[in-house]
Amino acid sequence: MVKRKAVVSMVLVFLILGANAAFSQVSPATLYYFPQLAVGQTGDYVYQTVYTLINPGTAAAQVKIEFCDDGGDPLSLEFKTLKDDSLGRKTSVDLTIPPNTTVAVYADNSLSGGLSYDPLKTGWAKVTSSVPVWASSTFALNLLPGYLGSGHTVSAVGVPPVTSSQQFTIFAFRDFPEGEPNPSLTDVGVAVANPSDAAATLTATLFDINGVQLAQGPISLPPRGHTAKFTGEMFPTAPSKFAGKIVVTSATPFAMMNLLIEGTLMTSLPVFRQ
Repeated sequence: MVKRKAVVSMVLVFLILGANAAFSQVSPATLYYFPQLAVGQTGDYVYQTVYTLINPGTAAAQVKIEFCDDGGDPLSLEFKTLKDDSLGRKTSVDLTIPPNTTVAVYADNSLSGGLSYDPLKTGWAKVTSSVPVWASSTFALNLLPGYLGSGHTVSAVGVPPVTSSQQFTIFAFRDFPEGEPNPSLTDVGVAVANPSDAAATLTATLFDINGVQLAQGPISLPPRGHTAKFTGEMFPTAPSKFAGKIVVTSATPFAMMNLLIEGTLMTSLPVFRQ
């Protein structure tokens, strides 16, 4: 138990320091969306998501972070601070951030604080604040306790929040080495969330580097719903390898983010809001 807490604490401190690099990409605001949340065990790995907020102003910030699952229902998770202080099981977290200070919280999906974890839960988050703040999320993929090298962070990436739009454009890339027995696929993972109380239909279009359309498909989201897919899942008729861009549009404003993933390694990519 002590070993797990020590490892988690060190990992989270590292994540918060790394996540701050994302703050320079956005201006302080009172409304943010994080289109992807991943917490819990899948296979031999455990996902954690950390939310970091900075109040750069001179007045205290009253911040609320609300969580929804894929179907749009409130998502209940056990939240803790970096000091392992429990905030309880909640579907939203209320924070008071004094001027010029930083606060970070993370979802702890372990069973009774032990060495086992709940199955992976996914969804998205909405951040509202009484005064402009900076916000960032950090995804961490950790090796499950009990395995060789357990407790180590395999990959971690800081992701800035977004505001909603009716159109986003992202870089698209899918590749794998030829002739290897177990090739490591490189693909882009795309997450979208619908902050509206009405259902939304999105249209995703894949273009190659010359602007030629390769594939197109719909994405249906329930009210306050969410989904995350790899480009290979979004465009099953597209070539097995491609490079270019993906344009996603909708009559209903939505939020979107993406990660470039190779095996267990992740890096964030910019999302261009239009």
